Amino acid sequence: MIKKNWVGGTTEFNLNSKLSFYVSDLYNYGNDNSYQQNHYYNLGGSFRKNATRIALNYGRQRGGLVCVGGICRQVPESSGISIALSTAF
Repeated sequence: MIKKNWVGGTTEFNLNSKLSFYVSDLYNYGNDNSYQQNHYYNLGGSFRKNATRIALNYGRQRGGLVCVGGICRQVPESSGISIALSTAF
């Protein structure tokens, strides 16, 4: 499937050093078929206390190659809620 041109944007609000929120959208506006002009919206936030961070996100994941922290993997399109917990010691 050819998806052609894309546009994206993100707004982030950091309430303080512990709490932050974001909203983002990735839109495939250039596809000739209007049925395939999709929005991939996401919203979420995170809370940090000392060396522990918890994040909650909701939205649509575009399928394809996703790289995070130097690790890349192939993922299918999906939508839903995700939660992440990380800590350092």
